[in-house]
Amino acid sequence: MARDTMTNALYVIDASVAVKWFSQADEDDFEKALRLQELYLKRECALTAPDLIVYELVNALRYNPNFDQKDTELALLSLQKMGIELAASSETLLKKAVEFAYQKNITIYDAAYAALALVQRCLLVTADSKFYKKIQGFSQVILLKDW
Repeated sequence: MARDTMTNALYVIDASVAVKWFSQADEDDFEKALRLQELYLKRECALTAPDLIVYELVNALRYNPNFDQKDTELALLSLQKMGIELAASSETLLKKAVEFAYQKNITIYDAAYAALALVQRCLLVTADSKFYKKIQGFSQVILLKDW
């Protein structure tokens, strides 16, 4: 889904949000994650993420005892069909990610999401409270539960 056809806000989502779309209904913030997905599917917001989200999602599902190989493949197909804009690495994005990784003492993977939010001038939505605490002071991040 191209961003220029969207009507409202753009959000960067990280894998912690995407994983919830395929999780159990009793998981924390499950309803909020589904609401964000619903807004996207109704074209009321746009979603983007670094292309590494695909690998992080599949890895999380791979090690979830509730998912077998077929379930994981179906989740991946579902994510791909959604058409979320996946940002490829670029010199600008990588440079910002490296800066974040060193400044905030976070993984380069997590830093890629923050860097994309910075470059796209939008909010990063995360369900990862540990990551959120580490990146405190970055005004472009919000916890899913507070979204």
